[in-house]
Amino acid sequence: MLSPAPAKNSTRLCICLILSFLLIFFFTRKIFAFSLSYQTVVKLKKGEVVTEELKNQRQHKGAKGLVLINAPPDEVWKLILNKEFLATFIPKLKKARILEKGNNYQKVFMAVKIYRFLPTFKFTILFDQKNKYKKMAFSKIDGCFQDIYGSIKFIPYNGKTILIYTMYIEVGFFIPSFIGSNSVKKDLPDLLSRIKNQAERNTW
Repeated sequence: MLSPAPAKNSTRLCICLILSFLLIFFFTRKIFAFSLSYQTVVKLKKGEVVTEELKNQRQHKGAKGLVLINAPPDEVWKLILNKEFLATFIPKLKKARILEKGNNYQKVFMAVKIYRFLPTFKFTILFDQKNKYKKMAFSKIDGCFQDIYGSIKFIPYNGKTILIYTMYIEVGFFIPSFIGSNSVKKDLPDLLSRIKNQAERNTW
C-alpha cells in the first residue's frame, strides 16, 4: 500500500505557495500601487514629509511632496476644497477668494507672499474637481507668473490618506528664477505639515 505522505506534502506545498503569492500580491499592491517605495512609506508612517525635485517633458521644473494624514480622503478633500479657510493657517497664502464654482471646478483668486522683500504675487487658479476624493488638478488662468500647474492626489491607505502634492511653476522673464521650483520645494514640508495638522484636528 502506497503512503499518502507525498500527496499531503504536495497539497501543503501548494497551499503555502498560494498563500505566499496572495500575501506578496496584496502587500506589494498596497505599498507600490502608486509608485511609492517601501522606504517612502516607512518615512510617511513616521510623520515625515517626503519631497523631491521634478522636471517634466516640457523641461519645466517642479517639486513633489507626500505626507500621510490620519483622516480619510473625503475629509482631507473637504479641507482642500475650502480655499478661503486655507489662508487662515498657511502663512504665505495671504488671501484666497472663490470667484466662481460649479460641481466639478473652482476658480480661486490667490495672493501669495513668498519673501518679505518681494511684492505679493496675485493670480487666479482653476481647480478641476471631477475626480472627487481622488485627484484635484489645477492650473493658472490669470495673473502673475508665466505658468503654474499641478495636482493634489488623495490616496487611501488603511483608513488614512497619502496626500501627493505636485506643482510646476514657470516664473517668466521678469521674475527672479529662484522664486520658482526651489522655493516651492523649500516650502512644501511646511505646507503639507500644516495641512496634515489641520486635517487631523478636523475643526474647519
